[in-house]
Amino acid sequence: MKLISLLICLALANSCTHTPTPQPAPEPTPTQQPEPQQLIDEFSDENIFHLGYEVRRLMKKVNYEYEDEHGNTKSSPIEVSYAVIKRNGKAVAEFDGPFFGEGNSTKFGLFDFLGDRSQQVIISTTVFRGGRHWVVSLHPEFRVLFDSADYQVGREDFYVIDLDHDGVYEISLEETAFYDMVDLMYTGEIPLPEIIFKYDAAQKKYLPANAVFPEYAMRGLSDELRGLDDERRYFSNRLRILLRYIYAGKEKEGWAFFDGAYRLADKEKMKARIRCVLNDDPLYKYLHQSK
Repeated sequence: MKLISLLICLALANSCTHTPTPQPAPEPTPTQQPEPQQLIDEFSDENIFHLGYEVRRLMKKVNYEYEDEHGNTKSSPIEVSYAVIKRNGKAVAEFDGPFFGEGNSTKFGLFDFLGDRSQQVIISTTVFRGGRHWVVSLHPEFRVLFDSADYQVGREDFYVIDLDHDGVYEISLEETAFYDMVDLMYTGEIPLPEIIFKYDAAQKKYLPANAVFPEYAMRGLSDELRGLDDERRYFSNRLRILLRYIYAGKEKEGWAFFDGAYRLADKEKMKARIRCVLNDDPLYKYLHQSK
């Protein structure tokens, strides 16, 4: 009887001093981020007349160079489109974009980027998986506020988004520098990081701004990190995350992530190749020069 009582007391004592296993804290609910708005679908190649200016789509013939099946360089004349802005019948500026064997597509339209109701002109010349985009202000002076070729960004689409709700739209385009690594990945695997450009009123132009909007630039990162368990697209998935860090101004954290997540024997070779592309990337150069 005494033995039974002793066992009961010990059991009760253990139950009283038992420390429950700690449970992980629930992840905070992410702040709902706005979605970029596509503009190109709203534009056409119809002439625009605005604030005394005319925006026109013109055609011209150019020589298109290509390699035949034997590796020989050849050329053939093709017709391509471009845009011109005129005032009083005289050309103020021409806007030539990319083209390939099937030509290109040039469209334009008006959009109130700056929230001052004057509306700015956007011109987009695009090809398959490529494009060049301009934003032009006609008032109070003629000025090119943005040229995507300055930073090697942009494909067929053009997006805007007002991230800080100040009535002035940011521009959202894809970084295309890593197409240079097509020998290491299928084209569809190549990372195309979203780059945000914010209007700088002092400089009167749009400048890269992922670091200004880190919460937006790094959104969804936890899901991407969990997805690394699936080793399909092993290199591209890790490169994509690295680039998100770098273009958000967190390069040190990005390389620390890559060093820990990339475990193949060719790590140093791949890192050298990535740095080679970055060193030729005008967007990356700008980020370093502006520090």
